Amino acid sequence: MDNGVIKFLKTAFIFSKEDIMQIIKKRKVIAFLLIGIALLAFLWLASIPTLQAANEQADDLVVTVDPDSKSVTQIFNLTIKDKNPNDSKVIVPLNGNFTFIDSLEGGSTVTKDEAKQQLIIDWPEGGEKKAVLKFKATTYGTYTLRAYTIRDTQMVTSAPVEINYEAEAQADSKEAVDAKTEKAAEKKNNANGN
Repeated sequence: MDNGVIKFLKTAFIFSKEDIMQIIKKRKVIAFLLIGIALLAFLWLASIPTLQAANEQADDLVVTVDPDSKSVTQIFNLTIKDKNPNDSKVIVPLNGNFTFIDSLEGGSTVTKDEAKQQLIIDWPEGGEKKAVLKFKATTYGTYTLRAYTIRDTQMVTSAPVEINYEAEAQADSKEAVDAKTEKAAEKKNNANGN
């Protein structure tokens, strides 16, 4: 064995030269240690795919936007419906392009987490899991919104919805906007069974 290795082992583990030679002679112990380390490394690597699983999209967590997806007004409502009886809360990520104004409808409790830039919606027990949130767009553009919850330690998301906030010069005429707003209201009433 190389004298440099023996010196290192002596200083690092405070073993005498004789002790080190006895350890080296016991190849069975070293072989078992190497097999154990390899087995632990394999188990660790095998667990990585389950820890980094992709988010699932749930059909029972629905997000809609009103008025329709194109708007010249800065104000829009985001409706979240959760049909899963086991969910107790839903999270809506925010960004700097729109501001949360108020919760308009539903018996839920809405809390704004400034640090994480998200809204946390706590559902009432036994009640309807529906929240209508009022937002104000702060900059022009197209934005994707969605909600998510955690089920069995996995993130589950709603299908994304888009809101397109345009400058009035770029947007449709007022009549077209009014027609779209009426169409969105009819669509909403039809979806609610009215």
